[in-house]
Amino acid sequence: MLDSVKPQSPSLPSRQRIGYIDTAKGICIFLVVLGHCYIPQSGFLSMLRMPLYFTLSGFFFKDYGGLLPTFIKKFNKILIPFFFFYTAAFVILMAKVWAGAKAPHSFVAFFLSKDYLHVNGVLWFLLALFWSNMVFMILHRISSNMIFLGVASFSLMGLSLCLFTGDTFLPAYIDSGLTAMPFFFLGYCLRNTPILTPNKYDRYKYFTIPALLGVAVICFLIGDAPNVTISCNEITGCVPLFFIASTALVVATLLLCKAIGTIPFITYIGRYSLIILGIHMPIIETVLYCLLLCGVDCSSFPMNVCAFVVSISIASLLIKPLIRWFPKFTAQEDLIVINRGK
Repeated sequence: MLDSVKPQSPSLPSRQRIGYIDTAKGICIFLVVLGHCYIPQSGFLSMLRMPLYFTLSGFFFKDYGGLLPTFIKKFNKILIPFFFFYTAAFVILMAKVWAGAKAPHSFVAFFLSKDYLHVNGVLWFLLALFWSNMVFMILHRISSNMIFLGVASFSLMGLSLCLFTGDTFLPAYIDSGLTAMPFFFLGYCLRNTPILTPNKYDRYKYFTIPALLGVAVICFLIGDAPNVTISCNEITGCVPLFFIASTALVVATLLLCKAIGTIPFITYIGRYSLIILGIHMPIIETVLYCLLLCGVDCSSFPMNVCAFVVSISIASLLIKPLIRWFPKFTAQEDLIVINRGK
């Protein structure tokens, strides 16, 4: 999700951005912010948001020359932004506590419990994404055979869902990263298809997209809204149907975004979706807290819409200052640089 460039692609110049990928990420982060503002969404969309994010990350998976270089690269691109946004949210929470708000406030509890998401809880995704990257890197180092990678990815998901549910979990969302492995593998598979660039099959998109959406709807209906909540390994309905529906939705969304291209604002926030992810929850919580202090009923739908508009607006306005003032903490530049000349 974090790198919208295809490394070493023969058809694209190095570091060229792919507009429709940013559009896909923008749609996802838009839906995420909507959901966190308590605006109801169809359970159908839950089969798309997180699977698409992990798929896009697998889409741009790259071996940076070994386990250590890859670890450092992902540390720069994922873990440093995680600690930056997590610490900033914790400071904001402590300010509210000092102002008299009653809220749990432990800096380390987030890493030790899945029930403690009071400090920018959406950042679980970055931890899980880091583990997905590193585990897939290890698998890829063992063998780049697609069958091996697929079997290993699904096996790890199965083990995670069987062993780590409810009160049993691995620290720092390692189990969530394992659960997401099939979607990471899906992205890795898609990178080896013509889906990325214009090709002769594009003329079939008006048939392919509705067909894929139809498959997703059928799976959703016959499976009684199947879902795997990756953050906490909660299973609803049939897992295979969930994966089939999610795969169909992910591919349909990518094809649709490819056909549309860029969408003003949506593509922009998609390009900086990591920043929107990192800052939108503290903004939403602060906006709702201020409304509550003013005696406003924050549970009403109009206030939720208001909170969404204000929050997404503030978050988008903060993108430029954050990448200008904190480029090394927002994944724009590497904080730790490996000297490859030695």
